[in-house]
Amino acid sequence: MFIQFGIIRQTVASYQKYRCQQLFKLNCRPLSTFASACDNARLRRSVHFVPGDNDKFLSKCLDVGADTIVLDLEDSVKDKIVGRDKVNAFLSATKNEPERRQTEVLVRINPVSSDESWQEDIESGFEGADGFMIPKVETKQELIMLDELLSEMEGKMVFNKNIPPKVLLPIATETPTAVLNIADIAKGPRVCAITWGCEDLSAELGSYDTREEDSGKYLHVFRHCQNMCLLAAKAAGVQAIDGIFQ
Repeated sequence: MFIQFGIIRQTVASYQKYRCQQLFKLNCRPLSTFASACDNARLRRSVHFVPGDNDKFLSKCLDVGADTIVLDLEDSVKDKIVGRDKVNAFLSATKNEPERRQTEVLVRINPVSSDESWQEDIESGFEGADGFMIPKVETKQELIMLDELLSEMEGKMVFNKNIPPKVLLPIATETPTAVLNIADIAKGPRVCAITWGCEDLSAELGSYDTREEDSGKYLHVFRHCQNMCLLAAKAAGVQAIDGIFQ
């Protein structure tokens, strides 16, 4: 049986229209037989990013039809405190909206290795989000630490025992160390899928560009990261999500 492993769209809220980019078509088992960590094999065919401090984009994001909405508290947010407050208010206001039953909502926190108060990002999204996108992950140990924190928080939810555990979606290629550890990262606790990106890695490597000037193709090192994302996800039994469509 053929499944399309990687018809995954990542878009940003400034795009009025977004298209699907097919990456991989593999002859393999149906998704539900190997994606046990994936929140009952939830489909993540499209991923739409929304700046967490932008009221206009927040108000429209559930109408775009994406499978997953990512409320961003990292790169696109100017004021982290304002962003956290707006994300928390949005999640509270929309928790009973019909669209939420079909749409997964994740919060992209700041890197756990940073000084950006990522714990407060988790607190702002904990009671309404389905999980968290984790940028600049370098090791599985970081995910184990997040799992322990989330388990402790979930254990205190006396009146909400039937709420599914939060999932984690790591961006697993943003540093050289992460690329070398990607197979382990994909097998981390709560991981439902992994994705890749090349902009931060490009900066780490001192690269002036990410694509070949003539063909527009990714440079070899970044194509390697894209391929490793697919292979690591497949080996771990989770979903592979491509980078942002450009």
